[in-house]
Amino acid sequence: MNDIESKREKLLQKMSKKWDLSELTGCHVWRTPLPGEYGRMRVGGGGRMYAHRLSYLLNKGDIPSDMNVLHQCDNPQCVNPEHLFLGTQRENVEDCMRKGRKPPTVRKLTAHSADSIRRCWNNGIKQTELAALWNVSVQHVNNIINGRKWAS
Repeated sequence: MNDIESKREKLLQKMSKKWDLSELTGCHVWRTPLPGEYGRMRVGGGGRMYAHRLSYLLNKGDIPSDMNVLHQCDNPQCVNPEHLFLGTQRENVEDCMRKGRKPPTVRKLTAHSADSIRRCWNNGIKQTELAALWNVSVQHVNNIINGRKWAS
């Protein structure tokens, strides 16, 4: 057994101790995440990787940089390689919408509300408060303020 194969086997053994089999669905359910979140596992020099992506990589092969690892079972905590397949970001979104997990994108803001966010921020209102007020993420508010979204 070569060095790469040895590392692969060690990671597979480590992973097998971190999931439980669901008799009902056949999912290999990762134990550590909060409900609805993806599991993660420390690999190599301390970096963390999504558990489902690691499972795919170890069991099925490389993941091209422009591809996502999708779940046939719609369980983000599942690491069963038989439930995982590759798809583009577009295919991932279409899959979510087709299965009723994600509604089509609806704009929450208008150019006017983006201008209001900038004015409020210039008057000293914190980004966290603006995000809560407009029901968007702090990152979205930051992107508006810095001209990456809704540039004025």
